[in-house]
Amino acid sequence: MHMKTIGIIVFILGILTVFVYTAFTYLWALAGISIPYPLMGKSDSFGLFSLMTPPIGAMLMILGGLIYGKKKEVIK
Repeated sequence: MHMKTIGIIVFILGILTVFVYTAFTYLWALAGISIPYPLMGKSDSFGLFSLMTPPIGAMLMILGGLIYGKKKEVIK
């Protein structure tokens, strides 16, 4: 696969990660249901994952942009 294709895939994965987290948080709040997992206080893995989801998505978008913009230089 070309580096540009891999960069686009990683970038889209980051977008989807942030979108899914934001959409589900908004839908839970819209329905009036309290968040079903603790954000702080307990050290369970799901709570920690939900807390780290937006930064992971942002990192994937940055990484995808760096991979996409990487250029090969050919020395003749």
